[in-house]
Amino acid sequence: VKKNVNGKNIILWKGFCPVHHYVKKEEVENIKAFHQQAKVIVHPECPIEVINLADGVFSTSGMMKFVEAENAQEFIVGTEFGLIYALKRKNPAKRFYLASPKLRCEDMKIIRLEDVYYALAKEQYKVEIEKEIREEAKKSIDRMLMLS
Repeated sequence: VKKNVNGKNIILWKGFCPVHHYVKKEEVENIKAFHQQAKVIVHPECPIEVINLADGVFSTSGMMKFVEAENAQEFIVGTEFGLIYALKRKNPAKRFYLASPKLRCEDMKIIRLEDVYYALAKEQYKVEIEKEIREEAKKSIDRMLMLS
């Protein structure tokens, strides 16, 4: 499906994030039954029935900001479990519960910061990108940097 948004053609596809996609409404409801005061925050890639249960739908950074600003002391978190460590570190007095035991992304665990460092330090793993794609990608990166 092609869609024109702000003069840009966007090709939509029926893909999904397998980590977020498999969170079930029943899982969130069960946890909420045990932690009734907890705010439910989920990633926008969760299924719509999970999103409908949420007090907020945020990106990872949006979840961090929401928790920090919120007076609630308990949160049910519907995104990759690694975020809970960062949430606890920034908000040690608050409690966090994972919305589903399935919220673990094996792909995110493959690359470690040390691996990136050594690859850059040793100039390993050369990535070659076609000139046309590289130039278009650079435009996007330049615009993002200009906005930051």
